[in-house]
Amino acid sequence: MSSKGRKILVSRAFLRNLRNVEKGVKSRSHILLHMMRMGPLNAKEIADATGLSYNSILHHLRLMEKERVVRKIRKGKCFIWEVTELGQTSLEDFRTSQ
Repeated sequence: MSSKGRKILVSRAFLRNLRNVEKGVKSRSHILLHMMRMGPLNAKEIADATGLSYNSILHHLRLMEKERVVRKIRKGKCFIWEVTELGQTSLEDFRTSQ
């Protein structure tokens, strides 16, 4: 993937209502990258794909859920997470503005 592609995801992983530290932005960007590539996933699948801890994944997913970038959907006994239309629109808006 080109560095330009990474810039798109890093830039969109900023949260409006929280202080954004570099490590958190990188983690959220990594999570979004995998969710956009692989579709809806549960937190364990995201943790396995990214190499981040399960607790870290849940923390970032909940932060992004508050910003409506992702949403969780109950599937049986667990939840799957997906990028929302708002999250996808934000990514598309940023791509077209570059």
